[in-house]
Amino acid sequence: MKTYPFLLILLCFVTACNHEENSKVLEKETFDGPSIEMDDIILKFTDSTKIKIRLIAKKQLILDNNDKEFPEGVYIEFFDDKEEISSKLFADRGFYNKKKNEYKATGNAILKNFQ
Repeated sequence: MKTYPFLLILLCFVTACNHEENSKVLEKETFDGPSIEMDDIILKFTDSTKIKIRLIAKKQLILDNNDKEFPEGVYIEFFDDKEEISSKLFADRGFYNKKKNEYKATGNAILKNFQ
């Protein structure tokens, strides 16, 4: 019967020490990169079942605030009401700002209009 109090004290001590070590590890580990990374993507935007935009990119990064980045270039096709390509956009990089609901193309950006 005398060993039970000793084991109980030892167990409390080990549990307390282990909890402190786990807390320290969680505090130190933070990740500043994207929450999602996708390769070779094709996104289609439609309106009333008609395709309006097709976006193609080698890589898409989605950040914690739901902003998107296309670091390896972006190619976008815009369609008219007859679903024919009306213009194309090529760019070295692309960004999407969720808060503003706005896309931005940077680098060697070229827009070709076919109408």
